[in-house]
Amino acid sequence: RSHFGSSFQCSNLQVMDSVSKSITRTACPICFEASVPKAQFRAVQTHSWVNSDRCDAHGICQPCIQRYVECKILDEGVWHIRCPGEGCRYRLVVDNVRDALSRVPREEEALARYEQLRNEDCASRLRGAINDALEDESQAWLLQDCQACPRCFVLTFRADGCLHLACRCGAHFCYGCGAPNADGDACMCDMRDMDMDTDVSS
Repeated sequence: RSHFGSSFQCSNLQVMDSVSKSITRTACPICFEASVPKAQFRAVQTHSWVNSDRCDAHGICQPCIQRYVECKILDEGVWHIRCPGEGCRYRLVVDNVRDALSRVPREEEALARYEQLRNEDCASRLRGAINDALEDESQAWLLQDCQACPRCFVLTFRADGCLHLACRCGAHFCYGCGAPNADGDACMCDMRDMDMDTDVSS
């Protein structure tokens, strides 16, 4: 009888351990809920960029991602939001943030604050980069080889390809002159080329 009881206890512990491991695999690592939908970060791609570094969201549930993004923006004033996964370095792109905020009560307020923070932060960073380039010769290449996005002001560098760039914020612009260039609109470079052709022909 003692042997049977001991075997039963061991068997019972093994089953409990198996169930515990199963719950650990499927539960959200933040709230430990296993029955809620898991978050996913959408693939975003333009002709010149793709968020190929995105993670799998680490099994974090949608409500936790929503609360995390909302708190980062409204409470902490952060727009360049890192994935809450432990040790993860992925930064949420605009579409990821909008997906997360689409189910929160303060969606409009959070989105407006997000856009304000993103533009303000990049603009101040751009000013700092320009000042550094003017004061430090080793940083002068920024003014020569980089172009600022006309919407979010993040600095971009083009290694090759055409001059038409698509920023991760969604803006399309010309790398040559920095002018917005959506839907194939003419930019300053096109006008300059037209002027040069006119001078040559005359």
